Amino acid sequence: MKLPYYISFLGNSCETEEFYRFCSVINLSSEEDTDASSRWYENSEKGISVYILNGYVHAIHFFSDKHPNFEGCLNELPFELNFGMTKRKVIDQLGEPNEVIGRRIIGKEMGHSGIYRYVIDLCKIAVTFSKDFEELEVLSFESLT
Repeated sequence: MKLPYYISFLGNSCETEEFYRFCSVINLSSEEDTDASSRWYENSEKGISVYILNGYVHAIHFFSDKHPNFEGCLNELPFELNFGMTKRKVIDQLGEPNEVIGRRIIGKEMGHSGIYRYVIDLCKIAVTFSKDFEELEVLSFESLT
């Protein structure tokens, strides 16, 4: 399984030239204080967000246009995944997940119909399915630490 280059940021400081360049190229910005222990760099128009925890890159998320807060990532997803894939198609592509989280609904707009997590050597891959259509809505890469 060929991993995307941005996986190398996970678990590493967000104060590197390479990470700043990555944020600049895809126009990620943060409205939170840079001294905050937890903050997000986002581009809602491109459907991408990066979660920073205690100064380290903790997760990178790619959102479909079905997510209420993002217009949808137009980048090609890795591992021959695509937004709208069913749970069965994701399993056919990636195999059985290491962890399955059930449906969770938060209010009228937020929630999911399940999350599949895959643990690989360098990170966790989280596939989140939409609450209404049970299709791939968010693809995340998470730090192991």
